[in-house]
Amino acid sequence: MTVKKILACGLALLSVLYPLGTLRADIDPDTLATLKSRFVAADKNGDGKLTREECQSGMPRIYRGFD
Repeated sequence: MTVKKILACGLALLSVLYPLGTLRADIDPDTLATLKSRFVAADKNGDGKLTREECQSGMPRIYRGFD
C-alpha cells in the first residue's frame, strides 16, 4: 500500500472517529500513527476500505458504528 493510500485511509478513519467536523488539529502524532497501523492491519484484502467483517476482527470500536 502506498503512503498516499495509507494517509487517505487514516483520514477516512478519523472522519468516522471525529464526525461532523470536530476533528482537532492537536491529535497526538503517536495516536495517529497507531490508528493508521491498526487500519492497515485490519484491511486484510488491502483495498483501502474496511468491511464490516474486517472491522469486527481488527477494529471493534469502529465495528460498533456500522449499521
